[in-house]
Amino acid sequence: MNAPASGLTFRFRCLRCASVLEAPVAQAGGQARCPSCDAVFVVPQVDPMTGLALGGADPGDDGQYPAPVHAYAAAGHAAPQIVRLPDDSLVIECPNCRQQTDIKANNCPACGRPFTLEGSATSPDARSSATNVLVLGMISLPLLLLCGVGAIVGLIAVISGLQTIRQQPGDRRNREAIAGIILGALSCLIGLGVVLVEVFG
Repeated sequence: MNAPASGLTFRFRCLRCASVLEAPVAQAGGQARCPSCDAVFVVPQVDPMTGLALGGADPGDDGQYPAPVHAYAAAGHAAPQIVRLPDDSLVIECPNCRQQTDIKANNCPACGRPFTLEGSATSPDARSSATNVLVLGMISLPLLLLCGVGAIVGLIAVISGLQTIRQQPGDRRNREAIAGIILGALSCLIGLGVVLVEVFG
């Protein structure tokens, strides 16, 4: 089989960030830069029999730490960066607000920017969950007028709010859930007070 035509392209993987890259066959052996993690590497050679890359794009030991494999492919410094702290622990630095957070985080706790596909997928759910808790807490107070139904709704708001906070620790949207918990707890206390007054009053 003949060597692949130089006008064709082939795919290979950046060995620093695991992004799948594409280059013209003519660029094999030349130097290039990964658009996801900014690593400089030599474009791998192409197998003349299969037209596939012979290995990945290895930047070697350039003193940089690997970008999260799960991070979004983004141009250069727009991708989340892994930073080594003086105590030798690793954190993710948000490219949006520069907040540093746990290496396993799916979202930035300060601005909510997703670091991972999971973070992107759960962000709307987290927002709607926190908002739902707030709404439940708000409607629980007027519902107290309906034979204590508000206390039940308030209890649901408290339980749902605690679950939301546990699922998204450090998320800035938790403020809505906390407000809903407070309102729900207030409804529960008022409802309990009304019951106690009726029983012992």
